[in-house]
Amino acid sequence: MKTLRAQFLGGFRLQLDQTPLNGLDQPRFQKLLAFLLLHRSTPLSRQRIAFHFWPDSSDAQARTNLRNVFYRLRQAWPEIGQWVAISGSEVHWLVEDAIELDVEQFEQALDAVGETDSRDRREALLRQAIELYNGDLLPDIYDDWALQARERLRNLYTQALEQMAQLLEEDRRYPAAIECCQQLLHHEPLQENVYRDLMRLYAASKDRAAALRVYHSCATTLERELGMEPSSQTRQAYERLLNFDAGTHQEAPVTYALPLVGRQRESRQMYALWQEVIRGQSRLLLISGEAGIGKTRLAEDLVERVRRQGHATAAARAYAAEGGLAYAPVADWLRSPALHSTLARMDDIWLVECARLWPEILQRRPDLPPPGPLQEEWQRQRFFEGLARLFAAAPQPHLLLLDDLQWADPATLEWLHFLLRSSLPLRVLVVGTVRKEALDADHPLVQLTQHLRVDGRLREVALGLLRAGDTARLAEHAAGKSLSTDAQTQLFQMSEGHPLYLVETVRAKEGNWGLDIDAGDTTPVPNIQSSIPALPPKIQAVIGARLAQLSPSARQLAGLAAVVGRAFTFRILAGASDRSDDELVQALDELWQRGIVAEQG
Repeated sequence: MKTLRAQFLGGFRLQLDQTPLNGLDQPRFQKLLAFLLLHRSTPLSRQRIAFHFWPDSSDAQARTNLRNVFYRLRQAWPEIGQWVAISGSEVHWLVEDAIELDVEQFEQALDAVGETDSRDRREALLRQAIELYNGDLLPDIYDDWALQARERLRNLYTQALEQMAQLLEEDRRYPAAIECCQQLLHHEPLQENVYRDLMRLYAASKDRAAALRVYHSCATTLERELGMEPSSQTRQAYERLLNFDAGTHQEAPVTYALPLVGRQRESRQMYALWQEVIRGQSRLLLISGEAGIGKTRLAEDLVERVRRQGHATAAARAYAAEGGLAYAPVADWLRSPALHSTLARMDDIWLVECARLWPEILQRRPDLPPPGPLQEEWQRQRFFEGLARLFAAAPQPHLLLLDDLQWADPATLEWLHFLLRSSLPLRVLVVGTVRKEALDADHPLVQLTQHLRVDGRLREVALGLLRAGDTARLAEHAAGKSLSTDAQTQLFQMSEGHPLYLVETVRAKEGNWGLDIDAGDTTPVPNIQSSIPALPPKIQAVIGARLAQLSPSARQLAGLAAVVGRAFTFRILAGASDRSDDELVQALDELWQRGIVAEQG
């Protein structure tokens, strides 16, 4: 049997297989067939159909009108009886499987989007739905039933474009996301939020001039169509871009020799959290993992992404040797260029408090009295509030990065606790990288995270080892050329997907091990492992720093385990050590807590 194909999005088109049905160009035929096809899931009474088409006529007249239309429709399409059963009381379709309706396909694709957990599948379904939407439903029909269905489908199409743009932006496919937003504006030219999205995407693409043009286009359109100006939110986005472009309050961009590989999911989670902060919800984001796993690289990638959009960012680092230097990271944040313009919005009483960590304030304002010593608890409370008010007075959200948060001094952690639980109107995201193996149960950071977790103000991203495919990609970037399959396999086996170990191993060999061998070449590949120095210096330094944190017993046990081999049992260690079982258990537990040994299943 032939397939009846109906296309109602963008106009009326009915065909059998690929052959158009002629003689159905009359509006009354098209309205009736469209109504029947759009409601074909259940039988329709003739009375209901007549009411929808002639609501202002009497029941008798409406039924007469419907009877006449059915009569003329049979003459125009004699084979209609093979598809539709028209009785004296109801109308229903005889064939279901041989009917294809673009509206149904569009809705089915969108329904399936919400039912899949696969990101690739979700994108494919959204793309299918967007391609099916060739225009508004039956644009030449103005009956109430058509207008309602048209508006509903328009909204679904808008949502599909918004979801697609979000997916593309999260994957850094900015040109495709920009195209998606442009489709949205063509569809709904008065959606101001889409103009802001487009500005943000152009800024992320480093095309600030285009982002500024989008604002002017938005202002012109709103003035022409609605006689109104852009909202304060849109104007603030424009001003951020202007300030960024002028270089008045932004730090120099960070550049990297290697791209960020294998962290797409974590990157999406972090950016989604930043969007929550923009909406007025301050948060602490912890990026945890062992040394060299890529915590700082991932955090700085978020900072750069936010910075390109014109938002305020500041970075600081804590050092083990400076653990007793109170508020050192906070002082670094305060000196960021983004906060300079905020000082004019601060009351003098709070400026004096900020001057405790930012003495340059007194140079700018010599009329201010110098702050006195902190002798009472209430003075410390006011000092904390003064620092918090500096960020609350800023006209835009802030992203504050603190690298190696585990080494931050207790005073800084106490102020962060105050900041993130403050009732002030703050929009601050504090991003901290942390080595959890360096924390014990009594560490102040553990207590801070416990309290913030209860309050719902903490998000955690734990970084693990890279997968084989991502390891191969990173290795090729580090080597600067393609690697053979054998070389990729050996590198993965040696590094186990650890980014630092992988990159330093590639650099230590200076790229001279079968790099030009393609997948079809059978030339033997030199054994990488046998030709590489024991350990590159940077890896030795990382391992040495981790071992230096161990107790003497744990350090001795680690050395013993290294001699025994990659895998060992407690019985083997006990036989090779002169320590008691209790001492061995305690030392082994310390190694496990710090992530140096792992239990095998």
